[in-house]
Amino acid sequence: MSEPLIGVTTYLNRARWGVWDMEAALLPAAYPRLVREAGGSR
Repeated sequence: MSEPLIGVTTYLNRARWGVWDMEAALLPAAYPRLVREAGGSR
């Protein structure tokens, strides 16, 4: 039996980190943490 696939949606936004200034796919940092806490492994 295979593990379920968990999809997490993101949104496109302008992102600036140091010298980087580009469009990026972002999601709130809590999302992957909450998936792991609910039993997701990655």
